[in-house]
Amino acid sequence: MGLIIKVIEILGKCPVYKVGDKIVIEDGCRINLQETTAICMHSLAAIMPYYVALNKGVNPVELGLAKEGNKAYVQCLDPCKYTGGGTVIFEIRKVEKLNQKEVKMDHFAELGENCIVQENVILGLRYKENCQKVKIGNNAVIRSGTIIYADVVAGDHFQTGHNVVIREKTTFGSFIVVGTNTVIDGHVTIGNFVKIESNCYIPTHVTIGSHVFIGPGVVLTNDKYPQKMRDQYRPEGPIIEDGVTLGAGVVVLPGVRIGKGSFVAAGTVVTKDVPPMSLVKGVPGEIFPLPEKLRELNIAKNWRKYINDEEIKNWYNRLR
Repeated sequence: MGLIIKVIEILGKCPVYKVGDKIVIEDGCRINLQETTAICMHSLAAIMPYYVALNKGVNPVELGLAKEGNKAYVQCLDPCKYTGGGTVIFEIRKVEKLNQKEVKMDHFAELGENCIVQENVILGLRYKENCQKVKIGNNAVIRSGTIIYADVVAGDHFQTGHNVVIREKTTFGSFIVVGTNTVIDGHVTIGNFVKIESNCYIPTHVTIGSHVFIGPGVVLTNDKYPQKMRDQYRPEGPIIEDGVTLGAGVVVLPGVRIGKGSFVAAGTVVTKDVPPMSLVKGVPGEIFPLPEKLRELNIAKNWRKYINDEEIKNWYNRLR
């Protein structure tokens, strides 16, 4: 019987903890120093008034430490706004029997400030010797079920849905959303302000620019003749240039380049290169001039405050 106390969020910058660190208490009062990844006096002072009651099974809701459920939440005493330090938020869970696999699951990652990592996340899955830690910037939200391999780099404001898989050698800019059940198979480069909806597949050797929207169920491909003629060509993924929109269920064939600002309608199969500022629709995709009403920069409403208004207004004019 014991408590697992996990760091789930850091406001400011803490010199001791990172998201995912744990304090493990066994037998009611003994700190397991082998399994505890970090500890400081601020955290102990915050936890001590409650640990006996929680260990004895008192409901966290009755203690005012949760709205519902059986997990308690406390924060350390550092008022980061005034000290320049970090206020750490802990999740406390009672366990009848400590699961060694769970206790030892440490993230192989470097995270910035104000990041949230939910339960059942793997950050930095080691796929070979000498791989590098995952590096993610500030204000990230990594939702449960996500697996991110080592050698992945992302900027600020990176978010995943549930059950996302991102493999090695994938590089993201800032302001990224990767939707639930999406798979990015590695060796992929993605720019800034990119939204990838749920249930998408992005294979290796793909380049995606900035201000790109990829609708639900989109499939990009990199293999012209799967499992055939393996010595005669190399896999080559699509290139999706800045400002492109791919509607729901779009399929893009290997090596295709979709030019800046283009809009691909839902269900289209793109079989050949698309010039900038084009509308593509049908199976196979037919290319038309881009209507005036679609000549607008892709930018989510909640991201507009991070980009200059003139850049939004003039983006397409610069392509003409």
